[in-house]
Amino acid sequence: MTVRVLEPEMLSPLLEAMDNAGIGLVITSDGPGGLVRLHDNRSVQKILGRTAEELNAIPVMSVLPPEERARMQAMREQVRTGTPPPPLFETVAVRPDGTRVPIEIGIANFRDGDHTIAMVIMRDLTDRRAMQTRLLEADRLSTVGALCAGLAHEINNPLTYVMLHLGGLRRSLEKWIPDPAGRGYVAGVLETVMSGCDRVSAAVRELLVFADPAIGRHGPVELRSVVEGAIHAAAPLVEARATLRSELCEVAPVNGDPPRLGQAVLNLIIEAALAFDDDDRDRNLVEVTMRDGDGWVIVEVADNGRTLDAQAAANAFEPFFRARGATSTGIGLAVTRTIVAALGGSASIDPRAGGGVVATIRLPKRRP
Repeated sequence: MTVRVLEPEMLSPLLEAMDNAGIGLVITSDGPGGLVRLHDNRSVQKILGRTAEELNAIPVMSVLPPEERARMQAMREQVRTGTPPPPLFETVAVRPDGTRVPIEIGIANFRDGDHTIAMVIMRDLTDRRAMQTRLLEADRLSTVGALCAGLAHEINNPLTYVMLHLGGLRRSLEKWIPDPAGRGYVAGVLETVMSGCDRVSAAVRELLVFADPAIGRHGPVELRSVVEGAIHAAAPLVEARATLRSELCEVAPVNGDPPRLGQAVLNLIIEAALAFDDDDRDRNLVEVTMRDGDGWVIVEVADNGRTLDAQAAANAFEPFFRARGATSTGIGLAVTRTIVAALGGSASIDPRAGGGVVATIRLPKRRP
């Protein structure tokens, strides 16, 4: 078979194929009159968030942030001295609304008289970065899950022995301690120890969510009753520090396991209660709301406590990251995300107008 050199009538389909694949193409000319844009395709316009007219009205490099503009200018000077640019590299573009878009660029240059013509291939890396982040999170959670499963086993075995013997001691108090006063004192100590063991046991069960977030049945769930139960369970803790309000409504059923979903909501409420620097109930507020969205059921827990900076908000759902303060276990938000993600939903945390944050759970509506 004879392969023909690319002919003019083949150029238009090639450019269309690039556009269909989301590959941007920019052609520039760098000569005595400066750097000029000769062509950009629809994909470039989509990546940069600007129309062809808007791009033609601004300098070529103005779509880059200042630090990247300086790097590209240095690369441009190298090309003028005969040093070829890197065949492929990553940079950042800035859209008119301020959004920074990671992009991958490949450049090929050729000379046309006293001009350098650059063929610039551009690809938006946003989806790739998001996929890489999800893969890293899945890998971390898998590692944490394996660690937690082993840790839970090592804790549960001796804990079972301790709780069995505590139960035996409580039943034998009258036999071994005839004195009522002494027996009452020891009974109180044993009750305190048993309460501590119950808390350890509850923490172990929470850790096991990382090992297998899908444990439990996945039938239809009326989420309002689940959220009401979580609010009732959290009320003693929250109301000692803040006013607890709720605005609930009937929403579409979701798939899930009611105890697990209740735990996910409860964790958000408890984390909100831990976000205050004092116990001023007149000022501190935790508010739980829920609503139907487009294909989703949404639960929000808002507070006016400490506001998270961007870095803390990004790490808030990482295991053992104490997003809302030192009194947090660092597990609650991570458990919530793990439970919700296993059901096809998402969990997020964002600044709240006026201070504090809004933690949001989004669960897909159950299909008929």
